[in-house]
Formats: sequence, C-alpha cells, structure tokens
Amino acid sequence: MGGYFVWQFWSGPKFLIQLFWNVERMLLKAFSVSLMLQTLFSHWHRDAVQYRGGFGDIGLAFAWNAISRIIGLLVRTIVLLLWLITSILIAIAIPLICLFFIAWPVLTLVALFLGFRDGSWPHILAACASMLILAWVYERTRPGHTAGPNIAKEAHSFADLIRILKKHPQAQEFFGRLMIPAEDVNTIVAELEGSGMSWDTFQQSIQNKNILGVCVAACSNPALKHILQKYQLRDEDIAFMLWWLQERADEEAQAKRWWSREHLANVSGVGLSWAAGYTPFIDAWSHIPRGDLWDVSYGHEEEVRRLINSLARRSQSNVLLVGQAGTGRLGVIRRAAQEISTSSAHIALNNQRIVYIHIGELLGLGSSVPEQLHIIAKALLEMERAGNIIAVLDGVSSVLGGMGALPAGRQGGMLNATDILVPFLTSQTVRTVIIMSDEEYDEGIAQNEELAHLFDVVRVRPLSEDATLHLLALAVRLWESEGNISIPYQTLRETIERTSAILPNIPYPERAFDVLEEALASVRGELRRGDTHLLLPEEVTAVISRKLGFDMSALTDNAGKNLLGLEDVIHERVVNQSEAVRAVAHAMIRARAGVRNTKKPIGTFLFLGPTGVGKTETAKALAYAHFGSSEYLVRLDMQQFQEIDTLLPRLTSLIEVHPFAVLLLDEFEKASRQVQQLFLTVFDEGYVKDTHGRSYACTHMIIIATSNAGSEFIRSNVLADGTLPQGFNQKLTEHVLSQDIFTPELVNRFDGVITFTPLSPNHIREVARRMLAALNMRLDEQHGVGVQVTDELIDYLVSVGFDPEFGARPMARAIQDTVEYAVSEAILKGSLVAGQSMIIDPRQFG
Repeated sequence: MGGYFVWQFWSGPKFLIQLFWNVERMLLKAFSVSLMLQTLFSHWHRDAVQYRGGFGDIGLAFAWNAISRIIGLLVRTIVLLLWLITSILIAIAIPLICLFFIAWPVLTLVALFLGFRDGSWPHILAACASMLILAWVYERTRPGHTAGPNIAKEAHSFADLIRILKKHPQAQEFFGRLMIPAEDVNTIVAELEGSGMSWDTFQQSIQNKNILGVCVAACSNPALKHILQKYQLRDEDIAFMLWWLQERADEEAQAKRWWSREHLANVSGVGLSWAAGYTPFIDAWSHIPRGDLWDVSYGHEEEVRRLINSLARRSQSNVLLVGQAGTGRLGVIRRAAQEISTSSAHIALNNQRIVYIHIGELLGLGSSVPEQLHIIAKALLEMERAGNIIAVLDGVSSVLGGMGALPAGRQGGMLNATDILVPFLTSQTVRTVIIMSDEEYDEGIAQNEELAHLFDVVRVRPLSEDATLHLLALAVRLWESEGNISIPYQTLRETIERTSAILPNIPYPERAFDVLEEALASVRGELRRGDTHLLLPEEVTAVISRKLGFDMSALTDNAGKNLLGLEDVIHERVVNQSEAVRAVAHAMIRARAGVRNTKKPIGTFLFLGPTGVGKTETAKALAYAHFGSSEYLVRLDMQQFQEIDTLLPRLTSLIEVHPFAVLLLDEFEKASRQVQQLFLTVFDEGYVKDTHGRSYACTHMIIIATSNAGSEFIRSNVLADGTLPQGFNQKLTEHVLSQDIFTPELVNRFDGVITFTPLSPNHIREVARRMLAALNMRLDEQHGVGVQVTDELIDYLVSVGFDPEFGARPMARAIQDTVEYAVSEAILKGSLVAGQSMIIDPRQFG
C-alpha cells in the first residue's frame, strides 16, 4: 500500500513533469527552434544570387536576395510563434494536470460518497470507472511493473516453481529457444528437488528474482549437467539466453514507452530543409541500402564513435570507411545516421543529414565520359550548396582512374574524376564519408598523397564469432516477423560453429547471415500457407554442405565410429608400423571425443621415418576414416617453398577450397626455417593470415608433416625383430633437435611425433600382395580379367622392387614394368579375354 501512495503523490507527478519536459524537448526539435534562430535572417533554402558585375546585375541580385531573406524571415517567425504558443500552453497545463493527478483519488472518493448519499447511479458508476482507470494507470507505470513475478513472493515450493515456469511467457520462450520441451521442464524441477537441494537454498542461488533469473538458476545447477548435455548446452549458452531475452524484453518495454526521450527524439525538424539548399537530383538517387545485416547494430561501437568524432571536426571532416564488404560498413553508417537524426551523436552534427550515393548508379545515367563526369559534378555541387549534407559515397574507386595525375577523363581504362573530387573534399560546407575495401585503400588512396591527407581512416574489422552470434540473435525478430518460422538458439550457435572455418573470403557477420538467410529461404519455399516451422540446426548444416560440396552431417555422424576402428583401417593400407598406427589412432580418438582445443586443428603430427614405409598411406587412411574418402588428402611439396610469400597464396588457397581435409606437408625438413616457423601460428592458433590480413581457419583439418630426418638413426637402432627399443621416440626427437633440423618450439607444437620403422623383405612381400590385389580389382572392373598371384611372382617382385633405402616405393614401378606390361600386351594380342586369369612366369622378364 505504501508503494501506491509514493506513486500517487511523488512518482506519478514526477513522471508527468518528465513527460511534459520530454514533449517540450520534442517540440524544440520539431519546430527546429535553435536552427530557426540561427538562420532567422538567412536566405530561404540558401537561395542567393551572386553579383557578377554590371549595374543591372547588382540591382537584380540585391532584389532577389532581399526577397529570399524576407520569405525566410516570415516563415521562420511564424514557426517560432507557433512554438512559443504551444510551449506556453504546455507550461500552463503542467501544474493543472499534476494537481488533478494528485487529487484524482480524492475526487473519486468524493464522487463515490455523493453517489451513495444521493442514490445517484451515474455518480457511482463514474467513480468506479475512475478507480479502474487509476488502477490500470498505476499497474502500467509503477516502478518495476515489467519485471515479472517475484519468485520470493509468488513461489514457496518446487511445485509453485513448475506452475510459474509453465505459465509465464518469458519462461516458455527461454526453454523453447533452447529446444527443451515442456515435459523436460518438469524433469528439471523434479531433479532439482531430488538432488537434496532445499527450496531456501535454491532461492539463494537466484541472482535476479525475476523469471529469467529463475530459469538461469534452474539450468545452471551442477546437478542438471546431464540434462544440458542431452541438448548439447553449456553454461555459456545459458548465460547467452539470459542476455538475449533480457535484450528483447528491454527492447519491447522501450517500444511501449512512447513518452521516453529516445522515442520523442526521432521526430524530424520542420526547418531542416528550409535552412539548406535544394537537392532534387540527390534526393532522387539517395538511399541507404536496407537489409537484416545492416538494420541491427552490435559490435562496431568503437568504429561508430570514431566516425562521428571525425565528422565533427571543424575542418577536413572527411572519413575513409575501410573494410571488406560484409564486415558491416553500412551498419556503421546506419547507426551514425540514427544518432545524428536524434541529435545524440555530437553537437557539431545537429541538423545534418546523411546522404548515401553509389557512384555506379550515377555513372549509369550517362552514356559517354563527358556526360558521366558532368553528372558526378552536378551531384557533388548540389550536395556542397545544400550546406547540411554528410555525403556517403560508395564505389568511388571506379572513378579515381588509378590515382594518377592526368586531367579528368579516362586514365588507364578507368574514369578519372579526381579533379572534380578534390575541390569537393576541401569544401567547408560538406562532410564526406567514402566507403572502400582494404585493397582499394592500400593499393589506391594510400599511395596518393594528394588524396590521402584529406581523410581520417576508420577501419571496420570483421566481427568476432561471439559478436556475430549476438548480432544474429538481435536480428531474429526481423526474420521471425515475416511469419511462420521460429529460430532456436542452437540454430544460431550451429551457424557460427559451422561457418567458423569456411568461406574465408566472406567476413563475419555476412558469412553467417548469408548461410542463415539461405536456410530460411529454403524452408519458406516449402512451407504451405498457415504452416509453422522450427528452423533446426540440421537445416543450416545442409545449406553449408551444399555450398562446400561436402556432407558435414556425415562427418558428424560417422567420423567417431570410423575412428574407433582407425587402427584396422590404417592396417588395411599400411604394412607393419604397429606402434606408429597405435599412436596416431589414440591421438585422433582423443581429438574426436571433444577433449581437444576446438580453436586448433583436429590433430597435428610429425611423421619421421625412411622413404617408402607408409607415412603417406597413413595420411590417406586418416582422410578416409575421418572425412569419408582418401580424396580429402591435399598435399604441399615443402621443398618448393623457401619464402613465405610463395607459400601463403598456395596454402590459403588450399584451405579455402578444402577446409575439411588432411593437409600433408611433404618433406617438411626441406622448407626454409622461416616457412617452418610460420606453422607455429597454424598449430597453436588454428589459422593463417594472408597478405591482406584475412584469416583462414584450419580448425577442421588434420595436418601431417612428413620428414626423412633421422632415417639413418632409426635404421641403426632397429632390433632384430624389426621393432625399436623402448623410449626410442624420445631419443629420436632429441637427435633431430641436435641436428638443428627443426626448432624445439616447433616440435613441441605437434600433437605427436610418430616414428615409422624400415620395412623388411617379409613386409615388402605383403606390400606386393596388396598391390597385386588392387591391380586385380582394376583389371576385373575394366576388362573382366585377372592375374594369379603365385609365390614365384611375389619372390621375383621382391627381388626387383625392394630397396632398403626407399622401402616399398620401388615396388609400384616394378609391378608396372613387369606385370602390368605383360597383361596389357596379352589383352592387345587377344590371348587374354574376359573371364580368364593370367599366370605369369617371372622368368619371361629375364
């Protein structure tokens, strides 16, 4: 009850006074009072005639300018008088309305008393209606009316908690966005109670006593970790949901507060255009592009502030807004325009307006170079004469002619409007923002001192993954407002996680927006009228799979199962190397189980051993087991790369085209030390940057560096049974480091240093059998014939195809020169036809 009296006799009147003050501020802006006073005797629409000589001209100029000033004075005086009258009326109304508000309950009680005394039902009904209206106003304007139920007051047990969570809209949205069904909400509360936690203890764990605080406290309890894991949720996901729904609640509450200063500040002043010059041509072509990516703002606050401060300078207030397309440059422009329009940006920018022009659209209006230059000059002159324009120019690089110093016209095949732009940029009556990419700035204006000194440079960097996730969440209301689709949190998270290592040429946030909007468009195209749909994470994965030509769902579903049998898969391809295969398999299983750091590559290995012992075959087997095919092995011959500048284009191109792959760095020891050290960042941070600063993520790659370093040391330590001594791997590592082949910090970055042992003649026999089996499969598919594998043939192949120094590598050439040649000759002669199996006598080879 005490809260009501405070509201009725203090908070309510205070609110009314604030309301009227906000209205008064709105009127100041609506009538453009400050601007009207500043320009009271100025020309109407800056419409003035310059004296050009001659007695007749001076008379005409004087008459025209006098008329222009008189018209301006009359109109502005009338507007100021209207404002003054309105303000006086409001000033008179404020105390009267406040007195009535304070007396409202007293007058209601008096009316009710008189009604009962006189038996007047109209008085009684009027008094009752007055009480209902008063109660409604109190409920809508009292402090904290939007906070929702207070759990400490409305719930006294877990049973009460279930009732509140089921009926409250914010609780329903909280669990719905997390894809937790209603029956599991009951389970959550039941397990809280079953964990031995008392109601009082649970209440103490609630940081905010509103409904969102209750939901967070329930889901963050350690006893419910298994339920969160069921829906693949983590503590940070719960914290994100709190932020997201609180932002939505604040936004909805703010939208309802029409009386707030922020809302009323959106009114445009009637005198803005009167104090500026006419801009009919520019108005026809000026528009800031709209889109979900630009209509919401998050994460570029520093760039917005720097842009506004640079524009507010007294002189040379020109800005180059530099960044990749898709980083949110137009979002920065829209946010600055919003602040300027509400007079909350900077006092120097009050009464200014942002005009966006794409130069390409202007060029399309002309059919010849002189005509195009004339159109550009016309647009720039109109903005300059207006006097209140902040010109945002896009596509300017197309008319800078390679930044040369030739006269206006064409230079190097490009239109050159530099001589027109420079006077415009040095004008004191216009502010300019030019939008450019990093490449256009670095290779263009940055090299031209005449233009570069005219600008402040504000770089718009790609958003981080976390900032992009927040931006997506803020944009959900725009997508859902189109109807029929609901977007849960897991879909937003999946979009970020799945795009983190792909499409590096498209920066965040556009990369994530493109994928999500394509998924929405795909779903909407299949919906029938009246249907509703929950956009699932799997649908985002399907869109990315189509973009990449790679089934990401198969990677998720099958990779773990394949890795459990990884040793067997590798041994199907690789002879011997039991210890090496076991070490690789164990490391990959740890990575696949989620123990690894997801910001690094899936696995990084250094394979040490002689040539031809199975290092490359092991890499192929890994590609097959993890990605579903040996085709996902990409190779770099490292002896070709002695300079980083030659490696980077090739490496980034491979990562861009094959973000899901095994990257084989063959003969890694032959790369220069500088090139080797580049991979410290790749192994440690999971990305590499190109010369333009773009990041290429390797977080979905397995990186294997192969090397023959230490081969002789390995051979000299092989035991009689073909194995290596216990602890030899550490000795080999120390040996390689002592030879200064690799640096210690580089070797320590690998998840595993794997040793491959030399192959014995018996191992080579098995290699020959497997190669002949593979040959027979090809022959059967292509010609329906085969070769009988005899011991004599195997013995011969081992005798010519085994070299202790090169391992199994000569065997493929031996089979090609003998068996394959003999079969090919027989097929051409017609002596070997479909259905037959050829017996080869090794003696025929001499």
